[in-house]
Order: sequence, then C-alpha cells, then structure tokens
Amino acid sequence: MTEPAKPTPTDQGRKRDLATIHVAKKQLGMDDDTYRSMLWAVGRVKSAGDLDFAGRRAVLDHLKACGFRHHRPQAQDPQSRKIRALWLELKALGALRDSSEEALAAYAERVTGVQALQWLSSDQASQVIEQLKAWRRRLAQEARTLALKEGEAACRR
Repeated sequence: MTEPAKPTPTDQGRKRDLATIHVAKKQLGMDDDTYRSMLWAVGRVKSAGDLDFAGRRAVLDHLKACGFRHHRPQAQDPQSRKIRALWLELKALGALRDSSEEALAAYAERVTGVQALQWLSSDQASQVIEQLKAWRRRLAQEARTLALKEGEAACRR
C-alpha cells in the first residue's frame, strides 16, 4: 500500500491552517515566547511553517482547547439576512435550543447539503427560506390549536 501524497507547500489547506494558527495566536493574546514554546511543546517545531499536516492539526486542536473559536465571516446578501431574521424569529418563538450561527449553518446544510450560508446559490437560499417559513407556520398553527383547546377547557369548567 502506498502512502498518501504529502501536501505541497503551496497547498491551500496548509495556507488556511497557518493563517488560522496565527489568528488563534492573536485571539488568545499569546506573546511570541509563549507561542514559540507552545509550537515546540505541541509540534516539536520552532516555526508554524515547519509543521506537517498532523502537526498543524495538533496545534489547532491545542489552540481550540485553550479557548480559540474560529468564526466564519457572515454572508450579508439579502437572502442570507432573511434566513437569519427567520431563524431569530424562531428563536423568539421558543422553537430553537441553539440559535447560534453554527446551528443555523448546520440547519442550512441539512436542507441543502451546503455547509455555509455564503456558499448557497439563490435557489438553495430560497429553499432554506421556504423551509423556515413552513416551520414558522407550523408553530403558529400549533399555538392556535393549543389556544382553542385551552378555551374549550375553560368553557367546560
């Protein structure tokens, strides 16, 4: 069995990982000595550029354990704003356990198979919007049905 090809220095994943490591360093407020000590302790290198794939994963996992949270930039197109507005409306109605951007992205992925709002096509965004509207309609119908039942129960007393 042959070994998988090693990523080349120009690999986009490598560049993205290194950028994320440096963002994490800044977000966690690490000074240079602390950062270099962490690189040596976790990856046995003096520079993040010397990390192989496994080393980058180990360093990123360590930084996440230290409190680093990677945030995707939010999509700002009108359909994405509508999706967020409907999502927050569902939160206000008590329909969501988790109203975070990550939970919204996971919902959109279940509906469309696409991992982030900014990657949705117009048709896919419309599909998510219609699904959220249908969810909102079901909640409203359930609330009306519950109110009718409570009203009938009150009349019987």
